[in-house]
Amino acid sequence: RERTRSEAFRVRAGEAVDVPMMHVDSHALAHGYYDGGSFQALQLPCGSGGQFEMVVLLPRQDGGLAELEAGLTTETLESWWPRFRRPEEILIALPKFRIRAEVALDVLLSEMGMPLAFDGRADFSAINGESGDLFLAAARHATLLDVHEEGIEAAAAMNFINPDAFGDEPPVFRADHPFVFLIRDTRSGCIVFLGRVVDPSESGDVVPGSADGR
Repeated sequence: RERTRSEAFRVRAGEAVDVPMMHVDSHALAHGYYDGGSFQALQLPCGSGGQFEMVVLLPRQDGGLAELEAGLTTETLESWWPRFRRPEEILIALPKFRIRAEVALDVLLSEMGMPLAFDGRADFSAINGESGDLFLAAARHATLLDVHEEGIEAAAAMNFINPDAFGDEPPVFRADHPFVFLIRDTRSGCIVFLGRVVDPSESGDVVPGSADGR
């Protein structure tokens, strides 16, 4: 926390906001890094046991978010994972941000094959003993993501690389303009959360019914 300070975050061309920017000089091969040319990618361990990781995808150009998002496919992401390396040192600057999202699942669940659950034809008699008297009025999924100094727990890493694999200077990952992030289950490869940070100074509420974390 003592290294967090207010700095400019460029939300768009010619416009910046002041946000709390966290800083860490990562050592001991704790974070993964990939230089994709037009973007940089950073892996940050989440939780304990290394089950999850947050991956931040940062365009090199301030206005490069749309192009980066347009190229995000399952095949593209799968091709990137083996390219991550763990430098002995990496300089990281990441804004604090908070996202609250509420997503309506009624239509989605109906399309997936359970439309009867949401009307009077539903049969939940195993719950209340009477058929037709109980059905679902709605289904909602609420998510809270809060990234702060203690929000991501670093995990020990035992990967080794050649000392000169990244040259004499450590990589610098400075997220001071819009970026994409995801949270990934490292065992299954499943992406459990995907969103973008455009303006960390805002509350980060997502309109109910939208599945797009901003």
